[in-house]
Amino acid sequence: MKKWLTKRRRWLLVFLGLMGLGLWWFTGHDQRLYQTPLARVEAVHTLNTTRTQDQFENQDQEVTQRLRLRLLNGRQAGKTFEINNQYVKSMGLNQAYRVGDEVFLTQLQTAHRPYRATLGDRKRDRAVIMLFWLVTALLLLTLGRAGGFALLSVLINSVGLGLAIELDLKFQSWNAFWLFASLAVLFAFSSLSLVLGWSKKMVATLVATFLGTATAVGISYLLLQMTGERGVYYESMQYVT
Repeated sequence: MKKWLTKRRRWLLVFLGLMGLGLWWFTGHDQRLYQTPLARVEAVHTLNTTRTQDQFENQDQEVTQRLRLRLLNGRQAGKTFEINNQYVKSMGLNQAYRVGDEVFLTQLQTAHRPYRATLGDRKRDRAVIMLFWLVTALLLLTLGRAGGFALLSVLINSVGLGLAIELDLKFQSWNAFWLFASLAVLFAFSSLSLVLGWSKKMVATLVATFLGTATAVGISYLLLQMTGERGVYYESMQYVT
């Protein structure tokens, strides 16, 4: 333990700890930096619950909530109002809200009472940033310089994935499979090059990755053809985008 906890790592631990505390505090007090209206859920009441069934005969329950919201930014910050929220318990396309949740609002009308708005997404910057901080800390503490390169590869791959999604949405006539398959090849090459460097180990790992992935995809395609895609429910694909 003493050998691992060198003076350099001790300073790194202090730096990462202070960074984590700073990020936690900042993401809890950054509401006024957003231009989109933001509100905190202060009270939740369940009004009713009804059973539903979709076109695929999947049964669910639809719940209606009454939320009391307090505005956190803008000229009306501090004002409260109530709004209804409907969600299904599977929460595939919508969500339930609890006291303390912070949520973005669209089409907010505050000219006169009662205020009106449409619920948007939850404010998730704290969870995302703290998760990124945790991954960064673990990589740097356990792998050192190699962890830094691994983190760099994650950032590069994230940018590449974002660009690929934009291209797929813009040119929907493209074959998405080949687009993302090519992207996977680039990801594997860039990540292994940064983490392992140019070596026989890197080449062997890259080849093994390609062969394993190609084999898995080939077996999946063969089984789908042999079974006529029976037992595959494509309605779940609507949640991908």
